[in-house]
Amino acid sequence: MGILIKNPEAERAVRELAELTGESLTTAVEVAVKERLEAKRNEARPHRPRSVAEMDAITKKYLTPEALAGLLPPITKADFDELNEIPGYDVSDS
Repeated sequence: MGILIKNPEAERAVRELAELTGESLTTAVEVAVKERLEAKRNEARPHRPRSVAEMDAITKKYLTPEALAGLLPPITKADFDELNEIPGYDVSDS
């Protein structure tokens, strides 16, 4: 199945890329699209607030009979950091 590029600037860019890389137009488009897809997939996803069900499960994890009887270690900062983790965000980078 083919595609039709109606934008003259986009066509010019594809032709220039193909010429610079020595690739066919198809290969130049394919490689460029794959590279952009990979970059987009690796971008950090925006933070999604936890659902009520997720928060309930987290609460129940710490309200077990063992926890209520004092048989589990106290909740630490690391525990809270894990609960509030933002996917793709590394606190050591800041």
